[in-house]
Amino acid sequence: MNILMLCTGIGLALLGAGIWRYKATHLLSNVDSNQVDPSKKDGLARYAGLYCIGVGGIFSGLAFVIERFTTERELLLVIGGTVVLIMIATAIYLSGLGRFMKK
Repeated sequence: MNILMLCTGIGLALLGAGIWRYKATHLLSNVDSNQVDPSKKDGLARYAGLYCIGVGGIFSGLAFVIERFTTERELLLVIGGTVVLIMIATAIYLSGLGRFMKK
């Protein structure tokens, strides 16, 4: 399970780096490319790329943290905390998308 989380984290981080580096905002399914302000496309790519890199870092970190805990209760608390952390990060990401859209 830890290898799967590590691979998921690395994959998300690479996806985020690709979105940021190549300005690949067309890969974002939650953003309508017709609604994006053309002058802010670079900022959107950076914003979405950093979000993916951050979530990838959370998954990669979780793969290493899980090794430290042995009881089921500890694992559930760590995984539950991670889910809450990712939900908060996603809410912040989605609320920040408005600044890159046409007015």
